[in-house]
Parts: sequence; C-alpha cells; structure tokens
Amino acid sequence: PGLQKDQFNVSIELVALRISPKQCAGFMARLSGHVLHRPKVKAIIAPPDANEREAKLLLLNEGVSDTSLTELPTELREYVLAEGAVAERHTLKLTYEHLTAEQVLRTLLPSGMEVPSAFEQIGHVAHVNLREEHLPYKATIGEVLLDKNAPRIRSVVNKVESISNEFRVFPMELLAGDPSLRTSVRENGAKFELDYSEVYWNSRLETEHKRVLELLPENGVIADGFAGIGPFAVPAAMRGCRVYANDLNPKSHEWLAVNVAGNKVASRVKTYNMDGRAFIQALLHPTAPMPDDGTGSGG
Repeated sequence: PGLQKDQFNVSIELVALRISPKQCAGFMARLSGHVLHRPKVKAIIAPPDANEREAKLLLLNEGVSDTSLTELPTELREYVLAEGAVAERHTLKLTYEHLTAEQVLRTLLPSGMEVPSAFEQIGHVAHVNLREEHLPYKATIGEVLLDKNAPRIRSVVNKVESISNEFRVFPMELLAGDPSLRTSVRENGAKFELDYSEVYWNSRLETEHKRVLELLPENGVIADGFAGIGPFAVPAAMRGCRVYANDLNPKSHEWLAVNVAGNKVASRVKTYNMDGRAFIQALLHPTAPMPDDGTGSGG
C-alpha cells in the first residue's frame, strides 16, 4: 500500500519563551544548548495568538519541562526573567515531513537493525549497498530514501552482487524511482555523461583522481589503458596533455567518446576499445599500427 505517513504524526509538549522579535538573536546565543534542535523544525516561531511582528516563541528543548524554568542554570533563568520573557506551554505537532530518512527508517525497521540511510550519489542516482537483513525491507528503504532526498535524487538502486565481469559493471536492481540511470556528474572541472547501469563509476574516488591529475605534467603525453568514461583522460586533456585513452567495455568507450567531445578536448584525446594489454603493446611497438577501424577516435 505504500508508505503510511500518518503513522508518524506526534505531538510534543514543550516550554516556550514569549519574547520580542528583537530579542531573538540574544536569547538564541545565551540559551544555546537549551533551545530545541530538531531537523526541519524552527526553534523560533510566531505565536498562534499574536502578530509575528509583536512577539515570537522560542522553543526550549525537552530537558526543560517546567514553566518556572527551574531546570535552567540559575544565571540563565535570571537572564530570562530580567529580559521580561514569559514562559508558557506549547504543543509542537510533528509529522513525517519533519523527520530525516534515518529517523523514519529507524521507526519502520526492526529494533536493533542498522539503518541504511547513507548512499553514494551519481547524478540523480542514489546507490546503496544493502545487507542481507535489509532485503525484506528494500522497497520501503528505497521509497524513504527517494522521498527524503528528492528532487536531487530520482532513482535508488541496490547492488545485487559483487563485480564479477571483465567490464567492472555490477548487477543492480531499482528500488524506487525513475528506471532510467542515464545521468551526469561533475568532477575536477569536467562534466561526465554516463549510464550507471552500463559503466563503472565511483564518486568516492574524486579525491584520488584529483591527486593523480596534479602529478601529471602539463602538456605531457598520457596513456590510460583503463580509462572508463574518462575521469583521468578528460581532465588531463583539459590541462593540455595529449592522451591515448582505452577501455575494454564498449559502453565505456562510447561514453568516453561522448565526454571527450562534450568537454571539447577531442583534438587532444584519441580513444580505443581494446584489451588493455594489447593497447599498451601497440603503443610500445609503433610498427604495429593502432586500430583505426571504428575502435579508435579523436585527433
């Protein structure tokens, strides 16, 4: 039936301080640590019975339950009273919209189960690695992650098994959202187009890619035998290098060519779709010509 959001509706009884709008900044600073801190919930709100220009309500955290403010340190209580603030009770209504993905899943999943709220983002795609224990709840997990991270996330996928093929592409299943995994990412000054279901991409390698790129000489000659869709080849060419880029996966080679053209470095990159060993051997033995029958492109 889908996610039942009404089950998350709850009311919390809090103590609030009625203050003037000009007092807000000072009270927030002085009462830091005693002010309500919840994701997507404002600590300062307009009172339901007054114009927001006339007064504000500063919501205190659940540790303060008495309107006499006896739970506050003496100096803070004296400050509140000296400033003329009035303590009153306030009912805060929380809904599904106020909760994070982790809070929602912690409620929906069995007690003690690790909450899989983290994911790798590849353009509009969220990639999660669910454990065996999560699989009976995978549809719910996908729905919550999609809902709580929209619109930047439009698809949620799970890796079905480890990479076991020569193209380094892992089988995946769509948990929620748009079935199209054609997307784009930006890295090291370049834009990369890809279909995440067809090629290998790991956003967590961006720092490593940058580190290696900084070691490359400007205007050098680079041979990349396992170029993928171009995370090294394209930025290196943007630095002025002449690049020979190869990948065995025909789909990676196709997207590599797309990214070379899209980043306007086709004059400095020649692409190949060969076995990596054959590619290196051909470079080292120029008497054996590189293929130029549709498996290579570029200048």
